[in-house]
Amino acid sequence: MRKINAIRLAIVSGVAVLMLGFMIVPNITQAEGAIVITEAGCNLGAPGATWVSTHSVATPSGNTKLTCHFTIAEAYIPSQAVIEKGWTCNTYLGLTNESMRVIDTEGNAMIRCTIKANSN
Repeated sequence: MRKINAIRLAIVSGVAVLMLGFMIVPNITQAEGAIVITEAGCNLGAPGATWVSTHSVATPSGNTKLTCHFTIAEAYIPSQAVIEKGWTCNTYLGLTNESMRVIDTEGNAMIRCTIKANSN
């Protein structure tokens, strides 16, 4: 029970920081024991990127997955897809290198970062 409360505190603290940085009010719900956060803001770290949506799920077991979607301005769309893995990603529960960033040739981009409770 303490672990779940610590997870909830970390998530709420992380969301508070994001709200201050982005001035966006996230949607936080709890379903089947998991905490789901949507529309909390995200940063691709690439020029011409506009944030579209965020979806993060933290399970009672301590696993979390953060997924963010973006559109890329036409001037910055790559001629071939760009895929990067293993960079340091800041999730609501902390840092992870279980990450992937994809920018496609249609002007869409996605970040996915995962923390597995047993991997740290």
